[in-house]
Amino acid sequence: MASSLKWQLLIWLLTPLLIIVPMVATLQYWFTLSPANVEFDQQLGDIAIAVSHLVSMDGDRVRFEMTPQTELSLRTDQFDKVFIAVMGPDGGVIGGDESLNTPEGEIVSGAWKYVDREIAGHLLRMVIRGVNCGRRACQVRVAETM
Repeated sequence: MASSLKWQLLIWLLTPLLIIVPMVATLQYWFTLSPANVEFDQQLGDIAIAVSHLVSMDGDRVRFEMTPQTELSLRTDQFDKVFIAVMGPDGGVIGGDESLNTPEGEIVSGAWKYVDREIAGHLLRMVIRGVNCGRRACQVRVAETM
């Protein structure tokens, strides 16, 4: 009888634990992941803002001037690879990484768009920022490996 009671108590204790522990672990994972993704997006956005200050108009021509020192400081990352590109109003790459020339559609000046892409075998998180380029908007694209 005592042995049966021990098994019954064990089953009563283990059954809820086998349900609760995985559920709590999953919730904890998502609650931790969400702030990390927000911080990751903010970091990409900061780089996009810095790059957008390097885009200017010279008459009807879009200019993108980035010194090697600026490029090095924006791309420096201890673990991941950072990609930067500026797309003209016509969709062509004005400067930076050709690999970021993916069809993303138009974006208005001042707008932001965050997307996940796989480019050249790398899973990337990319931010696209619309920058004023005359009558239409250029795109500043910054991506980082995940």
